[in-house]
Amino acid sequence: IGSCKKIKYIKYKSHTANSFNEIFNKKYSSKSVKLSGELYLPAKQGKFPVVYVQHGTAHPKRHTDFFQKLIVEMHKKNIGVFSFDLIGHGKSDGLKGHISNIKDFTDSIEEVLIEVRRKFINTPIIIFGHSLGGFLALNYLIERKSKEITLAIISSAWIETKIKIPKYLLIIQKIMHTLFPRVRLNNRLDVKDLSKDIKIVDKYKNDPLVHDRISLNLLSEINKTIKKIKNKNYNIEIPVLIIHGKKDKIISYKGSELIHKKIKNSKLKLYDLSLIHI
Repeated sequence: IGSCKKIKYIKYKSHTANSFNEIFNKKYSSKSVKLSGELYLPAKQGKFPVVYVQHGTAHPKRHTDFFQKLIVEMHKKNIGVFSFDLIGHGKSDGLKGHISNIKDFTDSIEEVLIEVRRKFINTPIIIFGHSLGGFLALNYLIERKSKEITLAIISSAWIETKIKIPKYLLIIQKIMHTLFPRVRLNNRLDVKDLSKDIKIVDKYKNDPLVHDRISLNLLSEINKTIKKIKNKNYNIEIPVLIIHGKKDKIISYKGSELIHKKIKNSKLKLYDLSLIHI
């Protein structure tokens, strides 16, 4: 991509630690999970900031030209880009579209940030999350209050869906997920609503790493965490830029307006033009 130096598919292991002693002694009771990531370095030498990109549901970090264009633009500004596939996505381990606990995503993000910090000491780190990635980045800022992050960009965060799910279906889902947590359903995502760019839509549909699955338990974990984000008071100290398209047919910008009101040090930018979900 451009003249970026790409370190292809960094693989490392992530653990869900049950205590600080496990982290300190590097002896974990849980099984490790292999995560797959990519690092793009700018051509210029010297210090440069790094943007950590967190992708959304059903697609890995490289699913379309969207992130590639982002990398090229960051490269022009002498900014490095790091991204990885979530558990159950892309080339990372896990059943596609499934997670046992939202904490597993949060722990993975923390592992990635530690990995970035190891490689770049005293480098400003910016976290950029889109869709489910925006929701996860926001939840990470609330739960962990990481000192590693200088700035956050939350894009089209999954806080409030455009189409309301009937209450009776939510009740059925709550009952079924306790009995069959790993059962996966079609996420019912209409890919035409992702972008007005036909090339981006076609690449999304034809990418072999893209899937359309979401497990009953993953949906339950997302819903529980969204409820917590909406109702909990939290103090995010770093600057947060929140962006969303008003014509987004998948995720409503009303959710972005809500979190903007709850984060004192935030700026909200709503787009009225051609921006849909990507």
